[in-house]
Amino acid sequence: MTRVVNDTLQSQDVEVTFGWIRVDGTKREARTKKLRIGANAMIEVGLVPLIDKIHNPQDWVYAATMTGPGIDDDLSIWKLVPCRELNLSVSPIRITRVGDNLVLQSNTFCAGVHLPEEADAKLTDNYFDLLPGVPHTVHIEKASSDGNYKLLAAMPVRR
Repeated sequence: MTRVVNDTLQSQDVEVTFGWIRVDGTKREARTKKLRIGANAMIEVGLVPLIDKIHNPQDWVYAATMTGPGIDDDLSIWKLVPCRELNLSVSPIRITRVGDNLVLQSNTFCAGVHLPEEADAKLTDNYFDLLPGVPHTVHIEKASSDGNYKLLAAMPVRR
């Protein structure tokens, strides 16, 4: 069951995309719905079995993303096996600075994206997963001294 919750005091117009995504980024079986969610309300948007014979849990994740005016990136990812059992492949994390935000994207699933400990920058979110082909925006709370943001993924390990 995929549910969307609005825990604010105002109605929200949102777009919800939900379904299966291959961790290598080669296939996506997702649907998108545009919804208006009332204040302090919940809407059920879809129902799919999470265990089936078609989606090998080492190759697929089930995810839901929600976007809309004035809404921070909101995503939920269901990994049906531990990260170490996912068939992850390495692809670069593309980082684009847009004002005081960083927009990150990768062609493959990346788990535990973060700034390294020695970084002098601070972001509003410093440990998150990236879905293949789905941009994720984080706000810069403290800019890096050299203007560079070298985010890394905990998995797959990039050497």
